Amino acid sequence: EYWGELSFNGLEFGLEGPFRKGGNSSYLAAYRHSFTSVLEALGVNLKESADYQDLSFRLNFPTRKAGTFSLTGIGGQSKIALKDSDEDPDEWLFDSHGEDLATSSRLWALGLSHVYFLNQNTRIRSHLSFISSGIETAIDTFDLSSSEPFRWAGENTRENKLSASFSLMKKFNRKNSLDLGAVYDLFMVRYADSQ
Repeated sequence: EYWGELSFNGLEFGLEGPFRKGGNSSYLAAYRHSFTSVLEALGVNLKESADYQDLSFRLNFPTRKAGTFSLTGIGGQSKIALKDSDEDPDEWLFDSHGEDLATSSRLWALGLSHVYFLNQNTRIRSHLSFISSGIETAIDTFDLSSSEPFRWAGENTRENKLSASFSLMKKFNRKNSLDLGAVYDLFMVRYADSQ
């Protein structure tokens, strides 16, 4: 099955279904791109424009004896720029000075999970994932006496996270069950001023 749409949310399309007819393994994927970026690609000149795109998917692989494996992913990036330097001083955001701002961000994540039933009442679930994100921002200022932009502030941030988890669930009856597990997280971060 396929679908597509063009709206103010952007250009979107996706697909889903089994890997083969009659099979149990399946896929789902979707992609989106900003509407303003589509207009600019067609030659439309916009005063302000947000550029973003993202992709998401999920793959599911049930097996007869080894449980169910699933792979899930999502990734996206965006950027926007607001420039007073392209405007007359009367159109500046602030009365005292002009400001150029450019910022971009990205995020992507990937996760692998496994579910296995030892019997009708006992389940084991395992999960491994990695998430990465980042932001870059630059703010330049200038005034009437000097049109040369001066770097006033900025940001260059990175965050990564590796996670692993394991859980065992045992159901005794309708009212009683036992859920045991462990989670491990490893953070790798960098926070820096882009100046």
